[in-house]
Amino acid sequence: MSKRTTPSSKTTADAPKAPRARRKATTIEVTAAGDRTASATSPQPSHDDIAIRAYFIAIEQGTDPVAAWLLAERELTTA
Repeated sequence: MSKRTTPSSKTTADAPKAPRARRKATTIEVTAAGDRTASATSPQPSHDDIAIRAYFIAIEQGTDPVAAWLLAERELTTA
């Protein structure tokens, strides 16, 4: 007995493949002490950068420190 297939049926091998998502390139920095840190091509702001920006936002706008921190984080990561 032979197996019947219809011409319109497709297998997963015939289906078009979706493009693969690309990963961000990372670089590894080695300090003089030999410590390794990986950073993406667009580095994230440091804790100190966010703290300084949040401090000035809180002084200028008189907002809650947590709200100032979140705003500073948002500003620095989109810049």
